[in-house]
Amino acid sequence: MLIWAVHYKDKSSYQYDPNHPKKFNIAHIDPDKLDHIVLKDPNPKIIAPVLILHIDEKEKRPIYVLRRELPSDARPYETRCHILGWQMNVNGKNIQSINYVFETIGRKEKVLDPARPGDKNAIIEVIREYCWIESAGKFDMKRSSWFKSPSDEQLSTLGSKANEIK
Repeated sequence: MLIWAVHYKDKSSYQYDPNHPKKFNIAHIDPDKLDHIVLKDPNPKIIAPVLILHIDEKEKRPIYVLRRELPSDARPYETRCHILGWQMNVNGKNIQSINYVFETIGRKEKVLDPARPGDKNAIIEVIREYCWIESAGKFDMKRSSWFKSPSDEQLSTLGSKANEIK
């Protein structure tokens, strides 16, 4: 499961703890000091981030929402979508730039057993996680059901409202 952290211009940072979602969430971000948000693998051996979102203008307000699709008959593994981006008001128009970072959790695949090379009947089941990123301008459900606008509750902690809830 991917995790995210915020980094401020004063070099301080805070990592979101999924086990304590109310302790630190996007509503706690100080958008006036925000430099960037990082989405990364929690494994300390993996140092490369999955995505870095720079907030280079103070008018930009961060967006972060986590959506989950639980396992079903059609897809027997969990899929998560981290919606990470920004919004700002330009001459009365709401401008958004949004990244959808998808990841699979517990995806099982059947592969040839590498311990038995050449044996085409030596099939084992392994768990492989996948991650991919899609970028878009605004929330647009016509592209995908994942791209729908956040709920009213989520919107209350997004964008221009993020600095009002502390």
